Amino acid sequence: MADSETVYPTFLLIGVAKGGTTWIHQILDEHPEVYVPPAKDLKFFDEHYDLGLEWYLDHFKGKEQYAARGELTHDYYFSAETAQRIYNDIPDVKLFICLRELGDKMLSGFRYNKTTEYDKDMTFAEYAALPGIQHQNRYYDNLVPFYELFGKDRMKVVFFETLQDDPAAFCREIYDFVEVDPSFQPPSLLEKINVAHEARMQWVAHLAFKIAHYLRKWGLANMVGKMKHNALVHAFLYRNSDDDLGVSDEEVHAVCRQFSDQYEKLAELIGKPLPASWYERVK
Repeated sequence: MADSETVYPTFLLIGVAKGGTTWIHQILDEHPEVYVPPAKDLKFFDEHYDLGLEWYLDHFKGKEQYAARGELTHDYYFSAETAQRIYNDIPDVKLFICLRELGDKMLSGFRYNKTTEYDKDMTFAEYAALPGIQHQNRYYDNLVPFYELFGKDRMKVVFFETLQDDPAAFCREIYDFVEVDPSFQPPSLLEKINVAHEARMQWVAHLAFKIAHYLRKWGLANMVGKMKHNALVHAFLYRNSDDDLGVSDEEVHAVCRQFSDQYEKLAELIGKPLPASWYERVK
């Protein structure tokens, strides 16, 4: 049970995968007024809620001197149950999400997931048809429960496209939302983080992914975070890759069109227009 001296997070990033979360974690970690745990994805409110609130809040213990404290788990936005858990336990928290155009997000996720989790021979059509991927792509449906509970004042949507086009403006937008000095320029502002990569040995990468899952399950998310930030570990497991995935434009467009009904409702929900580039694949 939390007491009067318990330190709570003041913000959470709730999504999305392949939406710049590694870079966002880095620029938040570099701000002198912000504390984020070494683990980018604690996964408490969705996968590890059974560990208990005290375990979760221990990640912020002794960090009350920071103006902003938070964590980044890019799968939180999947579930209305997760939204309710967050509201029940930390109702005053602020939430933000970085959305990315679906085609680019799926192509990036396709490359990554074949390296870490799925069969390397899986086709893009098979990947896009997975129920979990279909669910991820329904941005509007997934965000409605969060807006209903937290309201627009404590919800913020930023776009991956802004990160690509104007990282300084993107950075200021996040810093301003979490209520720290928005003029601070982090060392990693113009650095590419988590560039596209492929496994050096498929079975080793798959094994590392499974080990990381169990370490998080056992409450060792910070250990996983430190390992993922270790350049030697990353170099052992992966190599940079910009190889053609063999996916046609029409394949990507066809998948994106399945979710075109989400776009206008999403823009109305968040109170601002979506990037113009989002509509190019749903025409």
